Amino acid sequence: MQGVIITGFAFWSVYRFEDGPFRCYKYMQGYNANSNVQSMCESVLRNLIANSTLEEVLRNREYLRNSIKNELKEQLKGWGVWLETVEITEVTISSSRLFKDLQAEFRQEAQLKAQNIELSSK
Repeated sequence: MQGVIITGFAFWSVYRFEDGPFRCYKYMQGYNANSNVQSMCESVLRNLIANSTLEEVLRNREYLRNSIKNELKEQLKGWGVWLETVEITEVTISSSRLFKDLQAEFRQEAQLKAQNIELSSK
């Protein structure tokens, strides 16, 4: 809803312990495993973004990464999948209106500074 695009990746493998290989075979047979894991990551990330402030999303990638990883580990373990890591490579503001709103304070400060310099030079 905010016009933010997050790009990243997740590395996973078959959970080697207990009945992990059997579960992975059972739940992923005939399906694209990467697509399933990707869908889970996207769902968790959407929920996390919806419940976070815009500043947290833009500035705190480690918080996002750790939250996604912690939430997904148990869910994917049930599928026989071990989540190795989740990385967020890019956070982009795709809404031009949101981008302008975020820059408003900076632009106002720059304009005031320029006006003060102009007044002091007269």
